[in-house]
Amino acid sequence: MLRSINKFKITSLLLPLTFVCFSHQVSAVSCTAGAVTATNDTISANYTDCIGSNSGNDVGNGTLLADLNSGDVFDEAGGWFEFTGDITASEAVTGSWTVNGLTSDTFVVSIKASNNFSAYFFDDIGFTATGGTFNTYGIDTNGNNPFAALSHISVYERVSAVPIPGAALLFGSAILGMFGFSLRKKTKLA
Repeated sequence: MLRSINKFKITSLLLPLTFVCFSHQVSAVSCTAGAVTATNDTISANYTDCIGSNSGNDVGNGTLLADLNSGDVFDEAGGWFEFTGDITASEAVTGSWTVNGLTSDTFVVSIKASNNFSAYFFDDIGFTATGGTFNTYGIDTNGNNPFAALSHISVYERVSAVPIPGAALLFGSAILGMFGFSLRKKTKLA
């Protein structure tokens, strides 16, 4: 009887987790300024969240990286760094961008036009992007007709760290196991 109760408890706990894991669908989000897609030449994805238009700079003296790491934007604190690989894009209002060496499927693409920028969050899209498309509509009109052209694109990657408590627990249990094995061996010799 005890075994069947345990199996029922385990099954009832795993069933909702399975539903949550496999029911995640990425849908397009509408932002007030600009747009970005990501692709790996065969699959395309839309961003899952965005911020913008924001005045100022996204890199250098800008605060976007600090805001990403603190969780002030996109509620995904920690593990963010500015991608330093090759990023290319045409300086136009619409166009395509390419990136070489991106390793994570969770990243932020920031588009800067004139004195403003917008940032687009791609959350666990299921592939590593090699580029995509963009437009700067509404990021900063700067008196231009109709919109300001791209200044630059920045990419921020999120890398998940190994959880230290889990690693410590695994290491600690291995040490205890070896200690217990050595005690058992000593008691048999005595």
